[in-house]
Amino acid sequence: MYHFRWTLAAAGGQTLAAGERVLYLQPFVNDRIVARTTMARLRQTAAEVALRLPLASAALEAEAGRLEQAAGELEARLAAAPPPPPTATPPASDLAAALVARAQRAGRTAAVAAFRAELLARVHAVVTEETPRPPASPRRP
Repeated sequence: MYHFRWTLAAAGGQTLAAGERVLYLQPFVNDRIVARTTMARLRQTAAEVALRLPLASAALEAEAGRLEQAAGELEARLAAAPPPPPTATPPASDLAAALVARAQRAGRTAAVAAFRAELLARVHAVVTEETPRPPASPRRP
């Protein structure tokens, strides 16, 4: 919990405005949001590119699973009542930083896969459109 009190005073010392605010912060909330958002994006992109890029789809799903596992490890660390000794494992802040970095890389990978699938779809559409079709054979009575 953070408690802030502030005042804005004129040069002569008279108070122009004052206020206070209490903030309750949960550690690593932004990190958790980045991880959850990226996992959802990876899974959505994997589903979207599955037909055109099955190997990329599988890789995106696998990375979403690895991110989920890393996020679970961070959650377990944060939920632990007594903090573990600093020499036993990396601190939660290190785990959170690694999780966010991995999520950001995975998000960029998902964007590339989605772009590639869209590009393949457009190339396929152009090739299909430009490929001459053989004339229809005349029907026999």
